[in-house]
Amino acid sequence: ATAYGRRVARELGRALGEAGVTVVSGLALGVDGEAHRGALDREGRTIAVLAAGTDRAQPPGQHRLFRDIVATGGVWSEHPPGTRVEKYHFPERNRLIAALGCAVIVVEAAAKSGALITARLGLEAGADVWAVPGRIDFATSRGTNALIRDGARPVCSLGEVVEAYGRTRRAGPQRPAGVSPTAEVLWEILDRESDLDAIIDAWPGDAPDASLLLAALAELELGGWVVRAPGTTWVRRAA
Repeated sequence: ATAYGRRVARELGRALGEAGVTVVSGLALGVDGEAHRGALDREGRTIAVLAAGTDRAQPPGQHRLFRDIVATGGVWSEHPPGTRVEKYHFPERNRLIAALGCAVIVVEAAAKSGALITARLGLEAGADVWAVPGRIDFATSRGTNALIRDGARPVCSLGEVVEAYGRTRRAGPQRPAGVSPTAEVLWEILDRESDLDAIIDAWPGDAPDASLLLAALAELELGGWVVRAPGTTWVRRAA
């Protein structure tokens, strides 16, 4: 992906995530990953559809993003845990991506690209197909420009995409009600993913004992306000 494609993908993810739209992509390096990250930037919902089992990040370089999505969104696959990726898995994965959405947005695509397969499958499933216009002298824009020539809707601004699919803008996560004072403070300082040491470091003034913090975390977890992420870390539940 070009720097432009990565930036547009992240901005689209942010705008749609903030508008309450679930962003579905394939966790790949480049456009896929940036779309996921954009949604997470705005505490939005995102689903990663994998070409391997759900017990590992694919590609391995996306491990941190994989953990963030597991904590606040969802990871889907047709394959059981332990399945290693094969080339033919990617078109199958693209079929799922196309089927899960009411629209397919192609940010960048060469003349022969898996993203074009997703667009075709989306069209067959009745989804809207959008494409981001690109420079005519860039190989990574040949596929998207061809989609527009053949009838795909051009993405001329973030606003028109949000207007087409977004719901009311969310004011942010609600505050927990009826919880202990310790849980209230903990909720305020809890980052996207925090371990106990980070919570103690961020605590205003003297932090309570670790046992009290763990009890407050359990209180918030039971109330559905936070979820336990992989390892001994916690994260606010996405709205």
